[in-house]
Amino acid sequence: MFGRRRTTKAGDESVECKPLPEIDADRCVHSRYGQAHCQACVESCPRGAWVLDEEQLGIDPSACDYCGLCAPACPEAALAHSHRPLTGEWQRQALAVCICDRCDDVSIDHGRMACVHALSLLDLLQLYRHGFIRIFVATGPCEQCERGAGERLEDRLTQLNAALVARAFPRIRLHRIEPDLAEQLVRTMKYSASTVTVSRRHFLRHAVAEAAGKSLQAYGLLEGDSHVFTPPGELMPGDAGDVPMPFVPKIDQHRCTACSACVQLCPHGAISSTAEPAAYHTAAEKCSGCRICVDVCEEDAIVVERWAVPEVGDIPLHSARCRACGVPFVATGSLPESGLCPVCSRVNHAARLFEVQ
Repeated sequence: MFGRRRTTKAGDESVECKPLPEIDADRCVHSRYGQAHCQACVESCPRGAWVLDEEQLGIDPSACDYCGLCAPACPEAALAHSHRPLTGEWQRQALAVCICDRCDDVSIDHGRMACVHALSLLDLLQLYRHGFIRIFVATGPCEQCERGAGERLEDRLTQLNAALVARAFPRIRLHRIEPDLAEQLVRTMKYSASTVTVSRRHFLRHAVAEAAGKSLQAYGLLEGDSHVFTPPGELMPGDAGDVPMPFVPKIDQHRCTACSACVQLCPHGAISSTAEPAAYHTAAEKCSGCRICVDVCEEDAIVVERWAVPEVGDIPLHSARCRACGVPFVATGSLPESGLCPVCSRVNHAARLFEVQ
């Protein structure tokens, strides 16, 4: 993960070494499917530090400035950083404080982050589930910073809040404050070790101040959280129902050839198959947005939509035996009129591959 800044001595001078990110190879999409198209870390880096080619995924140490923006971009949370929002209680209100590292006039280290936009959707959901629905941030002018050119914290909150409101849950409130006020807030905050789980009753009937907790890491907000990856949909409060979900896989049954490659490669079971009745089943709450299913589908039958309403109902599978090769096969929707399996339907059986003299 991103480590702390450290210094080494070169002759008589101290040289600052930048902490570099490490990849959790077991989580990285490219380790799970060699033909994956994911370039989330590369595209999110404002300094072009990440390099991806056919042989490796690496980082240029001289270009990385420890901003951490690659971490929230990774759909599988294969990257981690040590940036921490400060959480606690102030005037009987549970809140989190994030101070941009480029606020030079702040003299405290608590709550400092290289970039507040490094808070991911997973981080926000973890904060929310532990009762922190107010976030105070102090930054410089993001419009003039290269780190503010990509997806921002405000963008993630707008999308998340729309889904929370649709579930009749209170939304997260973001407050931008001046650095001097943020420093004063941090100095007067009260910290405790107690946390609670978010519920509608809690927010509507009880004081939010009871949710105050000790400082939580921005990645793996509580000890042990970072060991097991949970898709953001499973962290959404309340029932899914007819409301937006972070990632929604959708299958076009008219294009699908029922090859089941997506079922075999989906790392979290967001696309699965059932035997009785035979059908494909999609579970938006299990989707991480890794898009392996999109990359593996040769028929372009799958899309993954962000903050969409899941489709209701499974896609039925029909069994038949190919009239050309005699091999059993399954098809989505109705069986093909030709009676051919997907392989034979691509082959010209009238052509002779070779002729014996």
